[in-house]
Amino acid sequence: MSTAPTSSLSLLSNSPFQLLTAMEQRARSADVQVQKSRAEWVGVGVSIDDIHYLIPQEQVLEVLKKSATTRVPGSRRWMLGLSNVRGTLFPVIDVRLFCGDQPTVIGRDSRIVLINIDSAPVAIVVDEVHGFRRFPAKMTMATSSSTPLGDYVLGTFAQDDKTWSVIDVIKLVNTGGAYAAH
Repeated sequence: MSTAPTSSLSLLSNSPFQLLTAMEQRARSADVQVQKSRAEWVGVGVSIDDIHYLIPQEQVLEVLKKSATTRVPGSRRWMLGLSNVRGTLFPVIDVRLFCGDQPTVIGRDSRIVLINIDSAPVAIVVDEVHGFRRFPAKMTMATSSSTPLGDYVLGTFAQDDKTWSVIDVIKLVNTGGAYAAH
């Protein structure tokens, strides 16, 4: 066992926040390595406008029932507002509106998916969450996708006569939406 990683952490013992940040980064890196070595791919199944999508497990922080949001004056129409989740404010994005569709009709199956992103907290509204979905590790790579989120589709899986498109929500948020001008 190498002592170099441990000794570099010991240098941060006087900076608890930096120590926790370094530990979290190592844990995430180790989790990515474990995910790569698995024989299966795991994601959270969601429906948006009757289309089945998968969000990679490592991109999902938490799934919640729709909570109250506070509208932000002057924000884009697709930003529903801010939601307070245990003291952290999350901008809530309506993905359907973001893609130029009609607003999501909030029903009893609608959920907010908190996205695990370093740049800023964010949440998306989905019509329904189908829970964890497991697939053989190799997905069909997407060359193009006819879904509204086609620019963010990484690939697809097929299961039980359904096609599940894997979307990169972090790319959606960073390059296409909430924190980018367009």
